[in-house]
Amino acid sequence: MTRDAASFDLPLSSAARRTARDKRIAVGIVAGAVCAAIAASVFAMIAPSLPKARDSRAEATDALSQRWALESALDLQAAVDGAAHAAQRADTAALVAAETLARARLLAVQRPVNVAQLTLPNGAIYVGEVTDGVPQGVGLARSPSGAFTAGAYAQGVRTGPGVECVRDDCATASYFGDFRDGRPSGLGRIRSADGAVFRGDVRDGAPSGFGELRRPDGSSFAGGFTSGRRDGYGVDRAPGGAPTAGYWANDEFAASTQTR
Repeated sequence: MTRDAASFDLPLSSAARRTARDKRIAVGIVAGAVCAAIAASVFAMIAPSLPKARDSRAEATDALSQRWALESALDLQAAVDGAAHAAQRADTAALVAAETLARARLLAVQRPVNVAQLTLPNGAIYVGEVTDGVPQGVGLARSPSGAFTAGAYAQGVRTGPGVECVRDDCATASYFGDFRDGRPSGLGRIRSADGAVFRGDVRDGAPSGFGELRRPDGSSFAGGFTSGRRDGYGVDRAPGGAPTAGYWANDEFAASTQTR
């Protein structure tokens, strides 16, 4: 009987151990589920404040756009500053041209020994300083069409400060400034027939480079020009309106400094 009882106790002890193990596993599963639920709740609360991961390509695009906007803003400011500087220098050139015109008118009246009257190849009548039969110095000329010019001449070619006007009084369309090889080029002031005034860089009689244009209606443009057209960075201002700033091409607004 003793042996049988001992042999029967072993299976009961093994079953008890299995039961205890199963209970521990069950408790572990429940505890894990509870912890997972708590962690999920905590993450849900703090997730909005966590930094969000961004696509590296989007970050690169944003950085490139910001760099482009900064460079464009700097280019715009440089163009506006260049226009202001050119306009100031053009005012000085126009003043020297006006003084040269006054001297040419005085010579035409006084007629000192070195002043003579000539007919130029284009048919204009020249009165001014002459050397060896060609304009050399200061003088004025009137063309058959009524156009009036005055200024400095070198070997018969206008070179240096001078004026070019539709009428003798230069009250309407006119140019006061530098001449090179007989053409209005350098720095000067252009007054159009409609009353618009440009001050700045001039090439072959048209705004080219930097300068400021003021229109009769009070609007203005400061920036780059090519052959009389807005070209490059600049700012166009209308009376009572917001300025249009950015890049211009062939006299048309092409792009803002804020967009690529």
